[in-house]
Amino acid sequence: MQKRYRIEWLDYVGGINARLSEVEPAACWSEGVLVKNRKNYLVLASSQYTEESKDPTGDYVCLLKGACVSCRRL
Repeated sequence: MQKRYRIEWLDYVGGINARLSEVEPAACWSEGVLVKNRKNYLVLASSQYTEESKDPTGDYVCLLKGACVSCRRL
């Protein structure tokens, strides 16, 4: 059984014709099954096709570990 996680992270924000005070990272959260854990990033799957494959198709979010604020196993 794979493990589910809730990750709180900061997303990049760009400002075009914006006030400097408005340009800050956006607080986000994602939940899913941890399917990849590398040195600098991790990948959560929110859904995945049930096909047997070494490279499965699904819906994923790739998060840089440096942007992660908290990681909690559900």
